[in-house]
Amino acid sequence: MLSCNIHKMLRDFELKMDFSLENETLVIVGHSGCGKSTTLKLIAGLMAPEDGRIAVGERTFFDHNEQINVSPEERQTGFVFQNYALFPHLSVFENVSYGLDGQKMPKPEKAAKVERMLEALNISHLIESMPSDLSGGEQQRVALARSLVLDPEVLLLDEPLSALDVTTRGRVRRELKKTLSALNIPKIIVTHDYEDAISLGDRILVMDRGRVIQEGTAKELLNSPRSPFVADFSGTNFFPGEALEGNRLKVGEKGEILQSVTKAEHDRLSVMIYPWDIELAKDRPVNSKMNVLKGEAVNILSYGNRARIEMEGSLPLTAEIPAETLERLGLKEQETVYAMIDPVAVQVLKNTREVV
Repeated sequence: MLSCNIHKMLRDFELKMDFSLENETLVIVGHSGCGKSTTLKLIAGLMAPEDGRIAVGERTFFDHNEQINVSPEERQTGFVFQNYALFPHLSVFENVSYGLDGQKMPKPEKAAKVERMLEALNISHLIESMPSDLSGGEQQRVALARSLVLDPEVLLLDEPLSALDVTTRGRVRRELKKTLSALNIPKIIVTHDYEDAISLGDRILVMDRGRVIQEGTAKELLNSPRSPFVADFSGTNFFPGEALEGNRLKVGEKGEILQSVTKAEHDRLSVMIYPWDIELAKDRPVNSKMNVLKGEAVNILSYGNRARIEMEGSLPLTAEIPAETLERLGLKEQETVYAMIDPVAVQVLKNTREVV
């Protein structure tokens, strides 16, 4: 188990992280500069905290009170950097075996270990290739092999899919998930991508300015966001609102009027709408008892049997519909689309994030 309780003064704020991790995958998400990558560097020993303790099992990596600070090369942490950091002048075999060179391992044993790792990641055929000859997905697997061949006690991955193009990303994500699931060690991934987080993470930890603002499974974050940032990241529609007469609400920055079934008891409130509670149409519905909002489909993301559509309009919305519904609509990006929201789906919340 990885145990991490650390403080680190950064330029604009203090980083405070306190979590433990069994043999699972933890994904850390947050705005750029919130301390995500710094957390990985502190665990790896590339930076030192001001205070706290980091331990894996019975081994202490850092303890301020005991004045322990184990060097990075002795921590047995595998670190996959955002750009993979492969040596361009070394072959795949030489890149993967590089970390073993200082262990005084006999050459036949070293070669056998490297070959087993390449085979496990299905890249044995690339053993003599140079990094410049590899695709983005292949480079990632070589970087993974270089980390895993050292038998790390913890695996750290900093934006492991950000260097990949859109067409490659989904396939490599699936391959990475399979690889991580087979590793019986704590794994931490830093990302800013929602699909990466929900696909790869057993748990998701959301950071803001060095603090953990929410932690849980993807489903928990989606169903019960505690802040607009968490809601926005998970795709839940979450807006500031104001109560009007009856069950009418003024919602969002542009003051879109929505009908709810709940009479709000507070003038200032928040409104939450789950993406799967939104229906879509290419033509404006007539005589509808639903809230109807016009917008433009700016991003369409298909995954499995579902599709996510991000809309821009008087109220920016994210809708989630079955893939067959998207196909039937024939909706394309940049086209006009109408969102239909049943008043029952317009949830009114207090500022404490509790449903009114």
